Amino acid sequence: MIRIEKTCRILIGIYFLLILFSAGATALGNIYVNGVVLDSVSKAPVSDVSIMLSDSPVSGTTSDTLGHFRLKLQPGKYTLIFSHIGYQKQEKRFILKKEENINIKIFMVPKVIRADEIRVTAHPDSHKLSSFDVSSSEIKNITNPLPEVLLSLKTLPGVYSRNDQSTFYNVRGGNYDENLIYLNGIEITQPLLVRKGIAENPSLVNPDLIERINLRTGAFPVRYGDKLSSVLDIRYKSGNTKKIGGGVTFSPVKNTLFLNGPLRKNLTFILGVRQINYGYLFKALQTKGNYSPDFKDAQLGITWTITPHQKIEILGIYASSRFKLVPTSWYSEKIHPEINEITGIVFDGSESFTHKTKALGFNWHFENEKMKAKSGFSSYSQSEREKVGIKYFAQVAFPTFSDSVIFKDQVFNLASSESRSNALDIQINKGFFDFFYSSNWQHQFNFGGELKSFSFKDKLFDKVTAFSNNFTNIVELLDASRKMSSYGLSLYAEYRWKPTLAFEITSGLRFTRYNFNHESLFMPRLSFRYILSENNILLLALGAYAQPPLYKEFGNTNKSYSTVKARKSRQLTLGFEHQFENKLNLKIEGYYKNLRDLIPYDVFDVRTLYSGMNDAEGYVYGLETHIKGDFVPNTVSWISYTYLVAREKRYDREGWYPRPSDQRHTLSAMLQDKMERFPGSKLHIRFLFGSGYPYTIHWLRIGENGERIVTTGKRNHYRIRFYKRFDIGFTQNFKLFDRYSITLQEEILNLFDEYNILGNSWIDGAKIEHGLSRRTYNMSINIGF
Repeated sequence: MIRIEKTCRILIGIYFLLILFSAGATALGNIYVNGVVLDSVSKAPVSDVSIMLSDSPVSGTTSDTLGHFRLKLQPGKYTLIFSHIGYQKQEKRFILKKEENINIKIFMVPKVIRADEIRVTAHPDSHKLSSFDVSSSEIKNITNPLPEVLLSLKTLPGVYSRNDQSTFYNVRGGNYDENLIYLNGIEITQPLLVRKGIAENPSLVNPDLIERINLRTGAFPVRYGDKLSSVLDIRYKSGNTKKIGGGVTFSPVKNTLFLNGPLRKNLTFILGVRQINYGYLFKALQTKGNYSPDFKDAQLGITWTITPHQKIEILGIYASSRFKLVPTSWYSEKIHPEINEITGIVFDGSESFTHKTKALGFNWHFENEKMKAKSGFSSYSQSEREKVGIKYFAQVAFPTFSDSVIFKDQVFNLASSESRSNALDIQINKGFFDFFYSSNWQHQFNFGGELKSFSFKDKLFDKVTAFSNNFTNIVELLDASRKMSSYGLSLYAEYRWKPTLAFEITSGLRFTRYNFNHESLFMPRLSFRYILSENNILLLALGAYAQPPLYKEFGNTNKSYSTVKARKSRQLTLGFEHQFENKLNLKIEGYYKNLRDLIPYDVFDVRTLYSGMNDAEGYVYGLETHIKGDFVPNTVSWISYTYLVAREKRYDREGWYPRPSDQRHTLSAMLQDKMERFPGSKLHIRFLFGSGYPYTIHWLRIGENGERIVTTGKRNHYRIRFYKRFDIGFTQNFKLFDRYSITLQEEILNLFDEYNILGNSWIDGAKIEHGLSRRTYNMSINIGF
């Protein structure tokens, strides 16, 4: 044994001596070529650029995340070839002389260049697994039922929603609250008490301020927070450094003002002010009445460029949202309603929902040739209030069952009442740091952490009563008051290694622990990327994810929060990307998720009711395809298809059943075309198709004393009808006095007047089918200066 150890020491010593000798033997004759690779349009660094010697295709390097590279060469004449998917090849010829290191700068020209709009055509992360970049110009060109940024995401693969009027969205079989949203580093949440999509009003995302949007639908890196399904990272503009500019928009739905420009040297600003009222569009809904939505917000961002390597960003947000509805009537649009289905309702009363949001974010950035560092803090607060006092008088004009006997020609006039008075205040504060270091093109390190505190205080009172045939039945009763504060610590580290130019391995670990339940979460992740050829990339990722409970997951009870654990997921993703020569990009991804410690839930419109217990397990698998590019020259479009299966089962029950988010097939498209006869004009089309969501049916029978007895069928065993929607828009751009840019926009929403179903609700066992908006029209004018 001693002899073997001695022999190993000698061999190791000889190995290091050979390395030192070879290095010393060549150092005298070698010269360093240092450089940086930038996007010719955005001037952003381009990572993973393949840099090869023309006479030696097996020798070379790649640019790091900051776009830097270094080559060690001997004196002589050289030609370097720079290539990257989505960019045109570039060549650089030079002569190296003895003892003369050189520095070069290369600008990569995107394969698609826009002359009439700002567009990120090849973002440095564009090839990343499950990642989609959408520029501000693309967002504005998507025709939507409402002028809302988050609705535009629903044309991307893996993203879907059952509601035209809601900014909530599902990703790969997850629920709405499994999506993490960052706005310039500020973690924002959707309203938590809201019940109806029409009551949400717009999100905080202002489309006039957006520079880019990056959506990761899975396999996201460890630096992102603790959610199960997706990360939406939205970056705002920094502001024009030379002059003040902006724009205003007028329409029946919204009025907006956008300004940006310099305050003084190295100090710029962006300002967005909005006033939005969706009442005009709600006239196409089934429920008739007086809709009074109102949303106002102001957002101010300041960027201070201290040095070329260092800057500070500050973003402040204030938003006030109010929704009030005084309903009068609702009538079914079915010619032949089903058995025990409500055909009409008369209302008495009103409902209102308000929420106010305040947010402040501070970010410090530092960047040089080898490293990037970022730190900061954010504060986010939201106050929500709900008031409901409504009586329903419903008519059921079709037969009902009493055991096995059908009572024909009976009309049941049902009545029910809702009384709700709910309040919620939530506060989320976070401090963070992030550090990235690249020693060379082969080795890159990223580590960081965050300390987050959250607190909520609510007071809930819900009472729902049903009246029928002289019987009174309290369907829902809740009277609770809760208060909770907690904090959590997250740390992460990631190492990216390129053993060859074509192969990349990324490994990472995230640790999270919250004090309210003392649960330690370790989430390792591993991904592989292999460049099969210049236009083909293969991707594989494995990872563990966890989502600690925030508010809704605790359920509407006063029990101890320490018993509720994080929902967990282990995910496998395989992806393939191909760049066609005709400027089209194809992505195909398959994935599988194993879900543990699930908290079962039901969704009614956008209201999510959790059981408050980790008593279920599940799985999700699917296949996604996405093709994007210039189907028509100089007009970007894309088409997406998703196949999805999402199922779960409770530990104490038998059998698997579909999750509420199980929409088996979705097909979506965002298409554009130019109208050559009218310069500056474009046609925009949004198409959505989706198979039906599952729901649990309610059965009704009449008891011995004439009372109505309601039972439920097998969980999520039935499905609503398919979803079909076709929206079309027209835009016309022209210049006025060579100074102002005018954009006229007209939209026909739900062009073919499809009757789509949001879902079903029940009054004392009788079904109400909730339809979505029918055909509507909208127009707007935008003036840029």
